[in-house]
Amino acid sequence: ASRLDRAAPGQAEKQPEIKLWSTKDLDLESRGLRFEPPANKLAVHLAPPSLRDNTSDLARLVRALRHEHFISEVCVDYPVLPTLGQTLRFGDWIATATVADTRLEALTEGCCEPGKQAVRLLRLEPGDTSDRAVVLALDIGTTTIWGQLVDINRHEVLATASDYNAQISLGEDVITRIVHSEKQEGLEQLQAAVVRTANGVLDRLLAEAGMKRDEVMQVVAAGNTTMIHLFLGIPPRSIREAPYVPAVSLVPPLPAAEIGLNFPSYVHLYCLPSVASYVGGDTVSGVLGAGFYCEPETTLYVDLGTNGEIVLGNSEWLASTSCSGGPAFEGGGVRCGVRAMPGAIVQFRVDPSSCRHMVVTIGQRPAVGICGVGLIGIIAELYTKGILEPNGKFRTDLPRDRIRSRNGINEYVVVDAANTGTGADVVLTEADIENVMRAKAATYAGIMTLLDSVNLTVHDLSRVIISGGLGDFLELEPCIRIGLLPDLPRERFRYIGNGSLLGARLVAVSTDMLEDAKQLAQKITYIELVENQLFLDNYMSAMSFPHTNGQSFPSVRRSAPSAPMILAG
Repeated sequence: ASRLDRAAPGQAEKQPEIKLWSTKDLDLESRGLRFEPPANKLAVHLAPPSLRDNTSDLARLVRALRHEHFISEVCVDYPVLPTLGQTLRFGDWIATATVADTRLEALTEGCCEPGKQAVRLLRLEPGDTSDRAVVLALDIGTTTIWGQLVDINRHEVLATASDYNAQISLGEDVITRIVHSEKQEGLEQLQAAVVRTANGVLDRLLAEAGMKRDEVMQVVAAGNTTMIHLFLGIPPRSIREAPYVPAVSLVPPLPAAEIGLNFPSYVHLYCLPSVASYVGGDTVSGVLGAGFYCEPETTLYVDLGTNGEIVLGNSEWLASTSCSGGPAFEGGGVRCGVRAMPGAIVQFRVDPSSCRHMVVTIGQRPAVGICGVGLIGIIAELYTKGILEPNGKFRTDLPRDRIRSRNGINEYVVVDAANTGTGADVVLTEADIENVMRAKAATYAGIMTLLDSVNLTVHDLSRVIISGGLGDFLELEPCIRIGLLPDLPRERFRYIGNGSLLGARLVAVSTDMLEDAKQLAQKITYIELVENQLFLDNYMSAMSFPHTNGQSFPSVRRSAPSAPMILAG
């Protein structure tokens, strides 16, 4: 169902009202950061050679870069040299140099002298094409891969697209994929699947923006530690074995074509650094985008995704953890789950007077399934209206116009087949609800365990920042009603959307952000939850809606409908 409409998720006819406050891309100057892209296109105007000035073409180019762009040191990639003279003459001695800051290399583990400020010449084009300076930002998610084309001259996102990560067919979570990678040709299968998905997203981005592949200068990718290993074809086995050490945390820049991305050889890939085996570059990227690492207020950062990364702290200290909840928040592992796409159910309400329900879909299209936001909303509404028990089971004493049993599993018919876009009923099963309960329990348990590890409580939090690819339709109240997020004053919550993409965009336009990324990866303390008894206790306590301890959620009120109740559509 997620492939019925290829429009960018959440982009088509989206609702004007956003229930959680959303930030736009943060202004670099307000954070004391320079606009200095790590890769850029620079136009140069060269004086033609003469008998009085018979300097070589390369020396002439280097001189022009020095005079026009104040670049003192230039490293030249060999592929530029064979066509150098022809390119300069064809452009009548006007050319555009694609250059990358070699501090990218200095940021990796022992690859280069730190602080070296040379540039690497990657490509030379005839004429002035500097107005077409575009970077690809990628979020390599366990369940979903997101991509954006960013115009660094205009500071604009030209196109956004996403797709389910094709690795899902080989394993729904990072552990099963690590296990699969140890099979014969397993790593090659996983790497090919994720690259195939990324190339598909790239094709859609280029088509939407009306751009050519060779206009992209650089790729900035963020992902959890396992996903980056698989993306690059690096065996991730050590990540799941004590003492849980990744093969690499800081990846040197490399030609994107080397791993199979459909780019010319001069387009380089940079991956944001990881903190630990289960807190990766996507979390570092999100913290960069949120900016709270520069502020004194104690902030909780929660990435609502398959792996549930959580960061706690401020400008003085930062602690993190990860608690895998599965793909339910992104529509995975659910019978009628879909991405946040046109036709996905995002809102659900039950009228207590008429006992009828209504649904809202993205783009007001016929329903094709339930996305992560819709799952949270439906479960919260059914629970608070007394149709769903705290244990995730449907009331059995209600007339069954909407609740039915199939193969021994109760399910709720959200939209009947006659009114869907697929010709099949859209249902929510008790098995689906159990998947969501496990995901929310893991996330909430991770939050509470992380707070306890630094001797804080939820009431010590000045702010809660929510990240994830759930889209602009995320509502705060349902998240609290099911016990996913702590019950705090609502003004303390902020939603920044896909933090991983936000950080990658910022990295694409500022080398300062690159340096901050490395410092963050080293600064964040990782709290391991494997064999952590406190986490297990918190998890079991959270396996109820909203929680086994009702005092933790004083604002959540549940009605008790009097039978007989007609659950009409």
